[in-house]
Amino acid sequence: MPVFDMKSTQKAKTPWGKQVEKRLIDTGMSKKELLDLLSERGFKISKYVLHYLLYGQYVNVRLDEIQAISAILGIHFVA
Repeated sequence: MPVFDMKSTQKAKTPWGKQVEKRLIDTGMSKKELLDLLSERGFKISKYVLHYLLYGQYVNVRLDEIQAISAILGIHFVA
């Protein structure tokens, strides 16, 4: 019988999501600033959608946004 604890029920960031967080820290950019840059490029993305992307949700329908985030932060991303 499997045993579940708090850690096993928590979602984890994807490797790409961890890299995004690291690059934001390294560059001193906030998530709000990232969202503003995306908005300037014509992407309408909320902080909630960004959160989902960092955790690997909705990635199939948001590849353009993921590629734009990767380009802004200098992260190599191959779809």
